[in-house]
Amino acid sequence: MKKLLRLMIMGLSALLLLSACQSTFQAQKVDQLEIGTVYHDGGEFKLLDGNHFVMIQNQARFDSEKKLEQYKIDNDDDGFYPNIYFAEGVYEKSGDEYRLKVLRSVEVEFKNVSNIEKKIISTKRVDDIPAKNGFSLVKKDNYYAVNGKVPLKTSDQKIPDSIDEFLAQYQYEPEELE
Repeated sequence: MKKLLRLMIMGLSALLLLSACQSTFQAQKVDQLEIGTVYHDGGEFKLLDGNHFVMIQNQARFDSEKKLEQYKIDNDDDGFYPNIYFAEGVYEKSGDEYRLKVLRSVEVEFKNVSNIEKKIISTKRVDDIPAKNGFSLVKKDNYYAVNGKVPLKTSDQKIPDSIDEFLAQYQYEPEELE
C-alpha cells in the first residue's frame, strides 16, 4: 500500500512538473503598441522603429500532404500551393491611430509539404511598387483593432526584420508550378 501511494505521489509530481514546463503563452488584446513586439491580425506584424514595420501572412502551415490535399478539397482550389507573403512598410502615428502602408513585398510558394520542411521555395514574386492603400490600427473600446474591426492580439511568433532576412531562410529552386 505504501509503495502504491509513493508511486502515485511520484507520478503526480512528475505530471505537475511537466505541465509547469510547458509554454503558457496566451494571446492578449493590445491596448498599447511596442516596437519589436509581434502582433497577430490574421497574419503577424511588428513595428521595427519609429516609422517602419514588417508583416507576414503564412499559408504554408501544413505538416502533411494529406492535410494540404484536404485544404485544397475544402477550399475547392486545386491550383493552391502553400505560400508565404512577407512585406516591409512604413507607418505614421497620430494620437491613438497608426496608419500602415506596404512599400515592398515578396510572395514565395512551395511545391509541396516536403519542400516546406526543407525550406525550398519554387516561386518567388517580388513587388517593389508601394501599395496605394494601407490599413489602420485604431483604438476601439480601449484595445487596438485593424481598421477598427479585427481585434489586435499579441503573438509568440518570431518574424524577420526585412525581406532579405526572410529570404535568407530559404533555398530558391525555381520551378514552374501549375
